[in-house]
Amino acid sequence: MLKKEYDKAIFIFIGIFFISLSSIAQWHLQNPQPVGISLLTSVTFPNENYGWACCSDGIIIHTEDGGLTWETQYSDPDVGLLRTIQFIDSN
Repeated sequence: MLKKEYDKAIFIFIGIFFISLSSIAQWHLQNPQPVGISLLTSVTFPNENYGWACCSDGIIIHTEDGGLTWETQYSDPDVGLLRTIQFIDSN
């Protein structure tokens, strides 16, 4: 009897584990990836479509489609490390 209860508990634990994994696995790699960007240091989305990201090599990139595509908005390698980018709204 104890063996059946143990097996049932293991089965429930495994089920909950896989359900929780599928619910948190929301990030996925976009293709094509931005080229020439060394390290994203900050990303901000003031709404679901418009977003900006800054990089460790003086580059700011921008998206208007929720991150499906990115374009370089500003690039100056002499600036060096950009740590944070913030916007109040998309305007």
